[in-house]
Amino acid sequence: MDNIVERFKNGHFNKEEYEAMRKEIDSMSDKMLDEQLNMAEMSHEFSETEIDDLREQLDREIRHEAGKDRWYRVLGWAAAVMLPMLACVTALWVSTRVELDKCEDILANEIDISTSAGEWVDAALPDGSRVNLGPKSTLTYTLGAFNASSRKISYSGEGIFNIAKKTDSPFILSTSGFEIRVLGTEFSLMSRQDKTHSEIHLISGSIELQSLSTGNKLKMCPGETAVVDNSDGEIKILDVKSAKKISAGGNIMYFNSSPIAEVIEQLCLYYGLEFILDKSVPDITFTGSLVKDNLKEVEFVLETTMGLKFQAKDDKHIQVIK
Repeated sequence: MDNIVERFKNGHFNKEEYEAMRKEIDSMSDKMLDEQLNMAEMSHEFSETEIDDLREQLDREIRHEAGKDRWYRVLGWAAAVMLPMLACVTALWVSTRVELDKCEDILANEIDISTSAGEWVDAALPDGSRVNLGPKSTLTYTLGAFNASSRKISYSGEGIFNIAKKTDSPFILSTSGFEIRVLGTEFSLMSRQDKTHSEIHLISGSIELQSLSTGNKLKMCPGETAVVDNSDGEIKILDVKSAKKISAGGNIMYFNSSPIAEVIEQLCLYYGLEFILDKSVPDITFTGSLVKDNLKEVEFVLETTMGLKFQAKDDKHIQVIK
């Protein structure tokens, strides 16, 4: 142990030796460790300059700027009390600090799950919750914010959520302009920044919506649908008599006097193809519904009701003409 203290004092104690010493200490019983410490010399002293030198060396070794003042105090205390114990603590502290830094990096890393146009992806979260991501949707979270005490994610796009029930760990979904808080439930969501409103349909369980702009909160019951105005954050619950049709989580696109360009944009989104609107197509509007998973049916509806024609140029491009 005397040799260890001398090497430590002279600045020859490197990171590999710290790690080796940590493993050796871990393998010792309490009795063995006491015997080793009792056999060590207690006469070593560190000057203030040596303390500064050692502190700088350790900072370089572990590449960590935080906690310098703490380490300086540890060295100062040890110089007056027991240096062999300091050597043991140093090895454990350095190793633990390095491991904690690695953990902090891992916990801070963002995990992104994204889909492209025409793609639906089923994803599992660490708590067992499942999300069916719709086209051009993104789910983001960090392990630091998704743990035993809280479950927080960010979401953009549309999807169907089946949230595992954990009464001591609320699930919080943040999206454009509002938050959804749940304990365990199933709901569908459509929240795109380029749209005038967002839709939430509660399938089972219960959820609470909170507008980030107004602060208003609203609880939903199974079967209810909420619409959030993306411009002012106002939340409305649609009653059963509402004429508005909800697309969130469903297999149908609904249009009400929508410009044909908007209809074509939705086809690009759900089918993952490039629909090119020809100049021959006038500024017409469409009212009705189209399915999201049968292009032949969509083409038939638009050809028979709007007089449009779809001409495939290649596997990815379709010309839409009048």
